[in-house]
Amino acid sequence: MRKNLSALVLFLALLPLVKAQESAAWCPPGAVWHYTLYTEIGSFCINLSYDGDEEFNGVMCKKIAFKNCDESKKKGGGGESAYYQYPKYTYEADNVVYCWNEEGLVFDTLYNFNASVGDSWSVQYYHWRNEGPIAKVTANVVSTSMVVINGFQLIELIIDYEILLEDEVYYWKNEKVCQRIGNMAEQLFLVYGIGLSQGLHPVETDCALRCYQDDEFPLYDRQVVPYCNYQWVSIDEVESYSQLSIFPNPANGEEVTISFPEQISGKTEIVISDIFGKTVKTITLGQNGGTISVAGLPAGVYLISAKNKQNIFKIEKLIINH
Repeated sequence: MRKNLSALVLFLALLPLVKAQESAAWCPPGAVWHYTLYTEIGSFCINLSYDGDEEFNGVMCKKIAFKNCDESKKKGGGGESAYYQYPKYTYEADNVVYCWNEEGLVFDTLYNFNASVGDSWSVQYYHWRNEGPIAKVTANVVSTSMVVINGFQLIELIIDYEILLEDEVYYWKNEKVCQRIGNMAEQLFLVYGIGLSQGLHPVETDCALRCYQDDEFPLYDRQVVPYCNYQWVSIDEVESYSQLSIFPNPANGEEVTISFPEQISGKTEIVISDIFGKTVKTITLGQNGGTISVAGLPAGVYLISAKNKQNIFKIEKLIINH
């Protein structure tokens, strides 16, 4: 009896440890990340999802595959970043998540959930033509905490990314990452998807997290949009109505003027959203367009979509420089 009681006490004592291990699971079966991907021809939905375990470069990895949410809407317009055309290989060991760097040909640290405030790790960013490293990205941990999401206790880090490029330094600050989910706002593999402009300056990520779920973890919805998946409006469907114009852009004052193509009739709804898909302003304009106040909106990049009963317009980018 005493032996059985001791075994029961030991089992109960181990329960929190088991729960912690389950909470920290990285890319388990059924894992799906839902994103909005913004492009020059509009925005659409993509999923990154667990695609089985596979040995890669001598390591048993989790394979994460790219998928359009609605393949039937993909009509030759492309638009999705070439970065998402191929799978990513990643694995977790002792609370550190590693990811294969295609250009560097090495497994780099993606997230270190053992990190304390002040700790850091670095990744070399390579030119897509394999001409050698052109940038060094360092993740600096500025805060650590425990959070509970869907009943799971998870480690959460606040990270400042420092980008060293040709003796100049750029920053992405206050990026929140969490066990199981990864980056809580932007793309999963942020340090590998830094985009560089033709002038070799970092440009902001064009991918925003909508939701995450897996077989054991209920849907986590950031509630920045009404639903996780949505249908992409292809370039074929907007080509005839792509003359929506915004002036001035960038906007330096408190108003911008919206002009429509000649074939527009009736009232048109204008929606301004931030890069995470959250609506910040909605207004209805007449058939000749009109002015919209942007006073009070912080400086940054926004997206303007316009539609009425007859026509669908592509989404246009608006830059506000107050």
